[in-house]
Amino acid sequence: MEKFQEIRWRNLKSGFNQDLRCEDVLFDIYVPKRAPLYNLLVLPGWSYHRRRWIKETRLVSFAEKNRFLLILPEMGKTLYESQYFPETNLRWNRIPGGLFLKNHLFPLLQEKFALLTPSQGNFLLGLSTGARGVVLTALENPGLFAGAAALSGDYDQMMMPEDKLMAAVYGQIEFFPERWSGRDNPLQRAAQWRLPLFLGHGKLDTVIPPVQTLSFYEELRKKMKVKAPLVYFEDPKGRHDFPYWDNQLPLIFSFFAHIEGRSWIRSLQNFSFDNQKSLYSESGYAQSVSKREFKKEMSAYIKPFFPSV
Repeated sequence: MEKFQEIRWRNLKSGFNQDLRCEDVLFDIYVPKRAPLYNLLVLPGWSYHRRRWIKETRLVSFAEKNRFLLILPEMGKTLYESQYFPETNLRWNRIPGGLFLKNHLFPLLQEKFALLTPSQGNFLLGLSTGARGVVLTALENPGLFAGAAALSGDYDQMMMPEDKLMAAVYGQIEFFPERWSGRDNPLQRAAQWRLPLFLGHGKLDTVIPPVQTLSFYEELRKKMKVKAPLVYFEDPKGRHDFPYWDNQLPLIFSFFAHIEGRSWIRSLQNFSFDNQKSLYSESGYAQSVSKREFKKEMSAYIKPFFPSV
């Protein structure tokens, strides 16, 4: 991996830059106190306000510590679709969510703020529907991002044929199966995946079943044609909530730090072991389990995959 270009942003101030606008969509940018080294596009959950990531996790603290500039768009009720259809009756905006990011927000960030250019260190982070958005955004913008983290996401709508939100965008599965299994199905595009990826899910999640993430991880292992590391961590105590998502941040930022260097494959081989101590102390696990129990859980539930080189 080549060294990233220094981020020399413009038309912004340090700290929060709120209620910026692209078309009719609001977004925020957080600039850390020290000169940022990386950009992080942060995608919210379904109908979650963009600032919930900020208000309900330690994301800003980790961004400051690791010198990440945060980009937080208000994505509302989008499935990050690539297009609408005659049967679509759920439109988050006049522009489909995936196209809005690619053709509107990203060019604005590049031209007005000198952010998210291909030569910079660009990363993705998302939760729930935003995790789905992370994967689709990376696939639709090859060469733009260096790594990604996706938590509690759904990646194969074919596994949930009764899903009313999917039907509202793509039409009923029995009439339009090719839409459900096509361009907007992350699992079906596993062979196109190119990036280091951290996948996480809470074992106690009752909103999106963990099998969604595990199946995607296993499909990536089988189909990926590029040598990029994957990490899957199923938290045995994790639910579909902000305490779980907050607890994953130490591990995610450590993952990002590992993949920044040129020797990322070699360094990541010790990833799960190197980070047990820091994850235990920086997360909320110390409140509920002993270090010995935590180490046992990490060994049982984290599944790193490192392609041979």
